[in-house]
Amino acid sequence: MNQILPTGRQVRQWACAACLFLLASSPLPAQLPKLSKTLASGSIPVNLVFSPDGKTLASIGGWTDREGPSEVKLWDVTTGKNNVTLIDFAGAVWSVAFSPDGKTLASGGGSRPPEGGPGTGEVKLWDVRTGKSIVVIEERPGVVACVAFSPDGKTLASFNGDGTVRLWDVVTGRNTKTFPANGQFPGMSCISFSPDGKTMAVGGGHAKRQDGGVTGEIRLWDLATGKLTATLLGHPGHGCFSNMFAVAFSVAFSPDGKTLVSGGAQTIERWEVATGKNLATFPQPSVVWRVALHPDGKTLAWVEPWMDGPPKTPREQPIRLRDVASGKEIAALKGHQGSASCVAFSLDGRTLASGGADGKIHLWDIPATWRQE
Repeated sequence: MNQILPTGRQVRQWACAACLFLLASSPLPAQLPKLSKTLASGSIPVNLVFSPDGKTLASIGGWTDREGPSEVKLWDVTTGKNNVTLIDFAGAVWSVAFSPDGKTLASGGGSRPPEGGPGTGEVKLWDVRTGKSIVVIEERPGVVACVAFSPDGKTLASFNGDGTVRLWDVVTGRNTKTFPANGQFPGMSCISFSPDGKTMAVGGGHAKRQDGGVTGEIRLWDLATGKLTATLLGHPGHGCFSNMFAVAFSVAFSPDGKTLVSGGAQTIERWEVATGKNLATFPQPSVVWRVALHPDGKTLAWVEPWMDGPPKTPREQPIRLRDVASGKEIAALKGHQGSASCVAFSLDGRTLASGGADGKIHLWDIPATWRQE
């Protein structure tokens, strides 16, 4: 019996069909965010915040040796152009926040006297369209480290240099509540409102541990009653990070408000809001300066700037992306020449912004298929 052998053309066709079958039946790897635009900030950005509609990006920079960062730039995300620059600050500006409708920008900062001391804090509201100052809400001792709007836009929170947190009525400028101090670390503390506006998380540091050391601290406050519901102790740091940097530098609520992620001295930590229980601790080699949670709640982005100044040969430190549930690192985005300084997701989840020691702001496009499961 004669055996009929396939022709070379048939073999190639069968091979291609097999490859197509394997591709169709095997899950494709997720596409990573892609660098789409670079903005020339001109100085090291220390904070980045997207407007609610994702069309505008606010960056804090203009660093001065005596005071700190002294300007806020508003960028058009589509064109990459700097439309407005805000410079009328009483000293440095450490924090900015957009109102939920995107029409108003709040800034917090202040001036430190040359001889030392708490200095004078300032909270201002700005018209985003014109770049003009609308009102000065607060002028008191202690530089303002952080500002945040409540989800309904009616209340503004400010973290003062004396360690207290104050709530302000945005319309009247009246101080409606004051919460006591949890650490005094001007310029390096944080505030975040839960999505439903019922809980406020305040990150600070230098809380006393039972062994006599210090650790970072996050306090959860019930805004209706003004009562402290939980105190979360984490980010103690080790070695050279054990004292000065024992601080929770950044906090972010999950979209459902049930969990909280914090970054600080050598750890990223995940907490259960209802119980205050630590759900996971992810060790890091350095201080986690900024954390940003993707709106889908699945991905965390963070940066680890140098704490001892740039080395003689600048090395690239990527923006790291981690799976929130497992703690597994998903990707490391490279693009900055030297240390990354800050990071932020747009509220629609389509863009990631990062700032670096090279004085540049990178905008990364996030694919529509990103992390679909």
